[in-house]
Amino acid sequence: ETHPRRDSIPWIHDYLATAPDRVELAADWVEYCNGSEATPMGRLRAKNGHKEPYNVLYWEVGNETYGPDAVGKCSAETYAANFQRFSEAMKARDPKILVGLNGHSHDADWDRELLKTAGKFADFWQFHIYVTPKCLRKNHNHDEITFGAAAVEANITALKQRMLTHLGRTLPVIISEYGYFLMTSETPEMLT
Repeated sequence: ETHPRRDSIPWIHDYLATAPDRVELAADWVEYCNGSEATPMGRLRAKNGHKEPYNVLYWEVGNETYGPDAVGKCSAETYAANFQRFSEAMKARDPKILVGLNGHSHDADWDRELLKTAGKFADFWQFHIYVTPKCLRKNHNHDEITFGAAAVEANITALKQRMLTHLGRTLPVIISEYGYFLMTSETPEMLT
């Protein structure tokens, strides 16, 4: 009843009324993608036209759960406390998968909590990087556009240190989204 898209997406209410708990839903997705036709979700995949498993190896729990989207948003403490349940349920459906933590590229407090509480249950660390150069698109100022890429190495070095401090080891890192938002003259309030 409180889903933010309940009225704008007609089927969402019926789906949410019968949807399993989020942990079970994540496990169902793993089975749907990777399970054999002998499994309930594998049968559904075959019925939907894809007989062979997709064999998806990498699974991220959440997507920018620290962000402003009302669906899935939670605190670092809540996310970290629940990660083990997700990882175990998903791996029960396919033990070959790798499950990653949803890190934050600019919030050491978020990362610290995840590493301390859930790091030992993660196979990799995933985060996104978006850069907003302070330039006008019409100027084609490539030096400013590419300058943001230089910060990536420093971010990963700092992340590695947080992993060593709070986990005692490093995890493989995946940057699953990387992009630029270019300012234009239509958005002068964003220019400084």
